[in-house]
Amino acid sequence: MWIVDSGTTLHVTPRKEFFTSYTSGNFGVLKMGNDGVSKVIGVGDVCLQTNMGTQLLLKGVKHAPYVRFNLISMRMLDDGGYDNHFGFEKLKLTTLFTVGIVDWWSMVGKINFV
Repeated sequence: MWIVDSGTTLHVTPRKEFFTSYTSGNFGVLKMGNDGVSKVIGVGDVCLQTNMGTQLLLKGVKHAPYVRFNLISMRMLDDGGYDNHFGFEKLKLTTLFTVGIVDWWSMVGKINFV
């Protein structure tokens, strides 16, 4: 499950198997909202499949093994040209180059506002 987070500044996951491309190394320390820290031991791309058959490629995802959740940064989506709309238990993402709408509700199970 991935959580769309309006408070995080980057995409992050503790699970290496989600990456479609990956570079390991020492990428510093990630400071979390609970004042905890986690080393970032890798960075790469993650491709997510939605229930509508659409794929979303998240670039520059940080691999931090001590993070508890898979987080999608709304800020990074905005910076990547996505238009975000919340409502009726759904997040709809659209871009100038996208025909149709990405429906995240079924993929994430629930949306948490952080």
